[in-house]
This record gives sequence, structure tokens and C-alpha cells, in this order.
Amino acid sequence: MDDRTDFGVPAGWYPDPWAPGGMRWWSGVDWTAYTSLPTGKQTDGWAVASLVTSLSGLGPVGVVLGFIARRRIGKDPERRTGKGLATGGIAAGFVTTGFLALFVALWANDVFEERNADDYSGTEQEIAQTIDRFEEEWDDDDGTTICNELFTEELASSYQGNCPSEWDDGFWVDMDVESIDVYGDTATVKANDTDVVDWTFDLSYVDGEWRICGLESN
Repeated sequence: MDDRTDFGVPAGWYPDPWAPGGMRWWSGVDWTAYTSLPTGKQTDGWAVASLVTSLSGLGPVGVVLGFIARRRIGKDPERRTGKGLATGGIAAGFVTTGFLALFVALWANDVFEERNADDYSGTEQEIAQTIDRFEEEWDDDDGTTICNELFTEELASSYQGNCPSEWDDGFWVDMDVESIDVYGDTATVKANDTDVVDWTFDLSYVDGEWRICGLESN
């Protein structure tokens, strides 16, 4: 029906010429702005978005979209469908959110961080732990801990009072120990870092713990 040629057609709902599948009210003279949804149930777009978003890894957003979709469907059950999709989106959202929270917790506790000490045992493991801690404290800009707890007093004093500031530079390294040689109460460690810098650590066993008594890089 065309609004230019169909005058005399009784007023009523007719197929919308501008929105196939929908209905528009014909006043008997002209098309009006009144429309209705297409006949039959339509899958709610928010329900689809909920499931897709949750499966994409954005769990919290998918949960919110799912609840919105269920509310929309509940208000118009005769024309909207997709409650199952919305429920699936909510469930998937909670699952992905749980996995994300678990991953963040594990990452915060350095579960994914590779430690040199894991590759050794006995005395060598204790020495590797000292190197691992040196790496961690340097990453955290904690020069005070490095100088007071990881260096021997002689090495710390060799910086003439500037030891902490020497190791508070915010430099990030990933120290990879290549070899550990133990000679009684002394040891030598060969390692390299992320910048492919070679390191040599000399350690001494002092008061029941291994401390760094000398180091050089090249």
C-alpha cells in the first residue's frame, strides 16, 4: 500500500512499507508514526550480547547484560525470547570472572614467576634463593634491604654510605642463574639478565645464611 495512491483504504494496521516484518497504522489518509513489533517472538539482542560478551572474557559485563536481558524479556514475554541465552550469559560470566579472579590472585602471589631456586637443591638452592631475593628487591627498588640483608657488611660499606641509593634505581631484571660453584663457606654464581648482561656473584656463608660479598657485571 502506498500513501500516495491508496486513499480510501480503511484505517488500520498494515505491513510497514519501511520496516519489513513490522506493522504501521494507516489513518485512512496517510501513514502515521505508530508502529508495532513484527509478529512472533524476537530473540532479545541483550541476551545474545550477554552470552557473547561473557564468552569473550568480559565476565562482569556479560553478567550485567544478562540480567538486563532477563528483565526485558520478563516485561514482554509475548514478543521477546532468549531467556536461556541470557541465563547462559550470566552463568558464563560468573565462571569467567571466577577464573579471572583466580588468575589475578595467583599472579599477585608470584605463582607464575620462575625462580632459580626451583632448579636446585641443598646448599645450591640456598645460594640460588639469595640471588632470587636480590632480583626481587632490586625490582622493588629496595636498596636498603639489599645492602642490609643480602650484602655482607664489607660489601655494603664499600659504597661509602651510598649503598641503598645505588640499588634504588627501579631497574627491572630477570636473573637467570647459569652455574653455582661451592667452595666450603664461599661460592661463585654465574648468571645473566634480560639485557643479556653477564653477572658474577661471590657469596660467603655468614651467620647461618648466604650473603653476597662481591658482584660484577659486563
